[in-house]
Amino acid sequence: LKSMKKKVQYLVDTYLDGDTTTSVLNYKMAMNATTIPEVEDAMIAPLYGFKDKLDYYDQSAALNEMDRTAVPTFILNAADDPFFQFDEKAKKLMLNWKKAPLTFVETEHGGHLGHMFQMMDQGEEIPVSSFAPMEMARFLGHVQQQQ
Repeated sequence: LKSMKKKVQYLVDTYLDGDTTTSVLNYKMAMNATTIPEVEDAMIAPLYGFKDKLDYYDQSAALNEMDRTAVPTFILNAADDPFFQFDEKAKKLMLNWKKAPLTFVETEHGGHLGHMFQMMDQGEEIPVSSFAPMEMARFLGHVQQQQ
């Protein structure tokens, strides 16, 4: 949230001559935001021509491009990810996808990008690779074996 507010300030200072009353984005709303969706409504949506954050989410969704996907695809999602929640319709679509190899894995925990980072327990000397890189390597190995 802090980095998004810094970005708003940078955009206003650099490209809008410091005009905080600009119609390009809602500066006051962005700087008073307490959640990322509020910043998306105040900055991202108006800056890129979306009606609001929901319009931004709908138009930016990867599911809109699934029909054009022709390469093996691996989708990893955590059920507790606060940004990306797949509804049952989307899950069913992915699980029954026939146009290109698609693997969809959903874990109970992991949060947003939680599978990308590893933390060593106290006393551990050798880090173990985190879940996402290991799953991606396994997936790519499987794809290569199928060729």
